[in-house]
Amino acid sequence: MTATQTISPERMDEIRRSWPLLDAEVEDLALRAERMREAAAEQSLCGELRRAVHESGIHMKIVAERIGLDAIVLSEWLQGVRNLRSDVLDRIAQSVGATVSVKLPSPKSVAPNIPTA
Repeated sequence: MTATQTISPERMDEIRRSWPLLDAEVEDLALRAERMREAAAEQSLCGELRRAVHESGIHMKIVAERIGLDAIVLSEWLQGVRNLRSDVLDRIAQSVGATVSVKLPSPKSVAPNIPTA
């Protein structure tokens, strides 16, 4: 049998006063999630690595712990609002078991103003 609990009127008032703060936090989280989706959709090395982090299913805090990075910094990178050094990007890839490769275009598709070896 479940016990019924009641909330005092004072506590209920306190909860109601906090709703605007919660609404603002929900809105901020939604904006962060949208920035993360956009950054992960980038057709770049970092975009590929961001997708790997998301698709790994490993919680962001665990990834941050594994690589010795503050979770906020990792979150900002995932949102595309912070850059990270290449050694940190390497550790991120290793922490989620990702490999990154670069494909060179065929010589015919290289832009004419880019010197070739």
